[in-house]
Amino acid sequence: MPTNIKYTLSISACALTLALGAIPASAISSALELVATQDATEYKIVKSNNTQLRCGDQDVFYAIAELNANTPLQVVGASGTYTKVRMPESIGAFVPANEVDASPNAKTVTLTVDSKLRAPSHLLGLSGSWKALYADSLKSGTVLSVLETLVSDAGDTLGYRVSPPKSHTGELAIAYIKTDSLRDPKVGEVANYDPASGQPVKPEPVADPIAEPAAEPAAEPITEPITEEAIEESAQEVDTSMIEEMDMPSDEPVEITNSAPVDVNEPLDTPEPTRTAPSGLVSASALEDLQATFDDARSLPKSDLDESLDELQAEFSRTRVQAEDGSSLAAALDQRLEWIDIRIQTRDQRRSIAAILASYDANADQMAQDIKAWQAGRAYQLVGHMTTSAVYTGERLPLLYRIQAIDPSSGATRTIGYVAPTAAQDFRHLLGRVVGIVGAMNNDDALNLTIIVPDRIDPMPE
Repeated sequence: MPTNIKYTLSISACALTLALGAIPASAISSALELVATQDATEYKIVKSNNTQLRCGDQDVFYAIAELNANTPLQVVGASGTYTKVRMPESIGAFVPANEVDASPNAKTVTLTVDSKLRAPSHLLGLSGSWKALYADSLKSGTVLSVLETLVSDAGDTLGYRVSPPKSHTGELAIAYIKTDSLRDPKVGEVANYDPASGQPVKPEPVADPIAEPAAEPAAEPITEPITEEAIEESAQEVDTSMIEEMDMPSDEPVEITNSAPVDVNEPLDTPEPTRTAPSGLVSASALEDLQATFDDARSLPKSDLDESLDELQAEFSRTRVQAEDGSSLAAALDQRLEWIDIRIQTRDQRRSIAAILASYDANADQMAQDIKAWQAGRAYQLVGHMTTSAVYTGERLPLLYRIQAIDPSSGATRTIGYVAPTAAQDFRHLLGRVVGIVGAMNNDDALNLTIIVPDRIDPMPE
């Protein structure tokens, strides 16, 4: 444990002792244990791809990310069948726009209220991210680094994805992963690993005054749009030994005629030596056209962009085949293709969810009739769809499960009551099912609904 943390705790303990007369030994022990646990350096490795990292220690909590195999994670504790790990900084946390002020360049935001931030929902975005990331709020005035600006379809800023810092009390951003999804690291597997960024730390190169100067390293894959400088650089890499001299365009306006895309390797009726270099290399003018098309597509409305993604993928893939592997041009094209692939996956996932919701709406009336018939034939006090509550999670408020039914007049789903399981009852396997409940019923005046302590819960046959 760092020396400065010990000193701070010691001073705090003395101050509180003078003010209140005494501090229970267990309280000081718990505080020391928290700091010691979160400063631990034990690591575990993710076993397989698509392993879910969750915001809580039960399967009912939503996933915040899907991790790849061999991802190192810093362990800070255990909770049931889950392991508590330090959340990689790259995953980030959500904060609504009404809780922060953004800097002029939107690189940072400053909290205007005390906030616990939100664990980001991998599937539902900001609207579905309800779980607090910290036990104690970050103070107003805390500056947060922005990873992504969250905007609506209309272009309004809804919030930000930010790097989760260590709080003023020393608390880290914590996530949960199934213990049996982890393995012990092999020798050297987590060497120079930075748990905050989730990336290995690259050692600084040491210059050798006697050795020959090292060759310049290969350019890193770019993440910014292709610039004029990058286009000029890629143009310099083109082998021009076989290209005929071409007339440079004048300042006079020219008429542009659109034509269907063609394979650059296919012979043309009218050769265009100014468009394509031989040996499969790409000319600067062709790159300019491709980048302009990419920029235009990014400015389209979401529905139009969705329809254009497959076309963009085809054109960038066609050009990537012609680029020399290992060149800066190939790296730039790979970056564009990765961006397009991510958008295609997001589009397909969005369409799949819409199809499921449409199917649910079509079956809602039939389900309501089935529930009504089932309830009429049995002596149940509540019958409905059992789901979790975002408020009554059992962490700070009691654990309650919602019972929802479909309103026959409006067709909307509404809560008709709550189930309050005892400590010895575990009904998590019934979540998402239509159930019938028998038990002691109590009316809650504040909720204006019934809370039932169940003696028995029967699932409706599927």
